[in-house]
Amino acid sequence: MKERGIAIKIEGNSAEVRLLMVEGCGHCASSGECSAGKRTVKAIIPDGVHVAAGDAVVMDIPDSVRTAGLFWLVVLPLALFVGGYLGAGRLFDGAEGPQVIGGLAGIAAGLGLAVLATRRGPLGRDPVITSVAAFDAGDEAARG
Repeated sequence: MKERGIAIKIEGNSAEVRLLMVEGCGHCASSGECSAGKRTVKAIIPDGVHVAAGDAVVMDIPDSVRTAGLFWLVVLPLALFVGGYLGAGRLFDGAEGPQVIGGLAGIAAGLGLAVLATRRGPLGRDPVITSVAAFDAGDEAARG
């Protein structure tokens, strides 16, 4: 997956990049209130790519990050919800209240594990700057 942004600060072989709003953002009803254009990420600058502060850049986000994100943020919490719900049902003879609490505890545990995965492992991988791009007319305002 490719993302575009503006390099704000360069430190060695990494850059802080402010993400640009993507094409679909113009069609969203909340685009004026959205913080997508204010979000920054740390990106790796590989050898052979020369980036300066203020440059428009194209970053590559590995497919493994998207796949891992699907697992950690959707599949695991849902599986733990089902496990917690059914486990509490067996433990408390099918009482509805403990089942709901068990299911919610499973979701909370899954999301807690997802937070840990974003700091380490496949979700914690930084995007890689693949090229310096030319500015579009709409990017000039973001460059500021």
